[in-house]
Amino acid sequence: MSAGEKPSETPFFPTATGDSPGPWRAIVAGVAVVAIVVGLLVWLGGGQRSASQAPNPYADKLQVSKVKMAAAQNFVGGTVTYVEGRITNSGDKTVTGGIAEVIFRNSLGEVVQKEQIPIRVLVFQGPNRDILDLRSAPLKPGASADFRLTIEGNISADWNQGYPEVRIVSVSTA
Repeated sequence: MSAGEKPSETPFFPTATGDSPGPWRAIVAGVAVVAIVVGLLVWLGGGQRSASQAPNPYADKLQVSKVKMAAAQNFVGGTVTYVEGRITNSGDKTVTGGIAEVIFRNSLGEVVQKEQIPIRVLVFQGPNRDILDLRSAPLKPGASADFRLTIEGNISADWNQGYPEVRIVSVSTA
């Protein structure tokens, strides 16, 4: 380019010509697809949730008795609550797993906290006592075992300090 010459003016960005919809059509289509997928997942997930919460008929064959509680501090200063008792299998199948629901109530009898906890049984091996899940120590028909349910964290301040209700909500059998 020489000293008196003007540079040619070329636009850096070309100007749009015509009526182009721009990216809006793609954005709206993308949002619609995401909404449909999320709706399907919620709808399908709701059906599975209600089926999984149906009571297991074998749960009625397991009786819980002698419920007691204890609390301790863990190594980081938090509270750990133990709900212990005895579980008896009055059915004709071996129990290899289970979930217990622990229900805490207030002074009016209203539920203030619910916890679902895997059932672990206390097994004596020589002088030592181990806490094992039911896969490792299955509960045979007619047998009983001491169990322990461990609740990490605090229990509601509105709790009436009475023993919680413990019921079996899920059972696996062999």
